[in-house]
Amino acid sequence: MQLFKALTLSMLLYGCKFWVLTAHLRHFFDSFKMSCLRIMLLVSRRDLVRGEEIYDRTGTVPLSQSVNPRQIRFLGYCLYGALKGT
Repeated sequence: MQLFKALTLSMLLYGCKFWVLTAHLRHFFDSFKMSCLRIMLLVSRRDLVRGEEIYDRTGTVPLSQSVNPRQIRFLGYCLYGALKGT
């Protein structure tokens, strides 16, 4: 799980501060992460394990939920710099 977070997620989320997340992109990113988690846990879609249970087992959240805080944090940096006058 640590390798997945360090390698895959860091590369996937690079530059996410500038993305405009549409419903299609949210679904795509969440589906990608879910399929990776299912592969790591050796859980098939035929096993009828719900997504919430997989997130609970791994202690993670959908990928689209981790993009929004990054975007808001970046916006805060921009607004702080604008208010500061730089």
